[in-house]
Amino acid sequence: AYDVIKHFQKFDNDGDGKLSKHEFIAIVTQLDGGLNEQDLAQMMEGADTNKDGFIQVEEFIKWIFDEASGPHRVRPGKLDSLFA
Repeated sequence: AYDVIKHFQKFDNDGDGKLSKHEFIAIVTQLDGGLNEQDLAQMMEGADTNKDGFIQVEEFIKWIFDEASGPHRVRPGKLDSLFA
């Protein structure tokens, strides 16, 4: 099983319990470096379900397991590389 919270904390550089746009983009580009700025903005918008400009751990978990297989998904097998 993936230790999602551990990896969330790994990318939460300032330790505030949420991912900024910059921190979220670092995760997404690690998963799929072929995305353009529009794709990244759409993924951030989709993951930020409460629209506060940050990704809380609950939103991150939902994004990993729901959005990652949705319309702005990462390439197959990329999630495994994030959690390796």
